[in-house]
Amino acid sequence: MDAGPTQRQNSEPAPQSVVQRRREAIRRTRGIVAGLAPERCLSEELIAERREEARREGGVSTSAA
Repeated sequence: MDAGPTQRQNSEPAPQSVVQRRREAIRRTRGIVAGLAPERCLSEELIAERREEARREGGVSTSAA
């Protein structure tokens, strides 16, 4: 009896879920950028720059939230 189009041949790989494909893409992306600035925390540098700009403009307090 034929199982129809839903039956796969044994040689075909199982399809990856969307989550599996995205996890793989994230893993590859992290590998690409991993060595760019390992000793720096760019987000902290950006926050410090914004706080300094605000201080110079006499606006916002520089205390941490």
